[in-house]
Amino acid sequence: MVKSGTIILNTAARFLMPLQLMFSVFLLLRGHDEPGGGFIAGLVAAGAFTLYLFAFGVSATKEVLRMVDPR
Repeated sequence: MVKSGTIILNTAARFLMPLQLMFSVFLLLRGHDEPGGGFIAGLVAAGAFTLYLFAFGVSATKEVLRMVDPR
């Protein structure tokens, strides 16, 4: 099994993930009507979740991405 990240990576992920997601929303709202604006916002959001994955592992990332069944 792959070991999760170091303390530096964990701290950086906890600090950067919310900032990256806010920046992603900003890019989406600012560039949704321009070519590639929404795509770049999706890339930034995917980068945030990838950083979290590297820092905390698969199970913690699945918990963050967990969706509630509406039924």
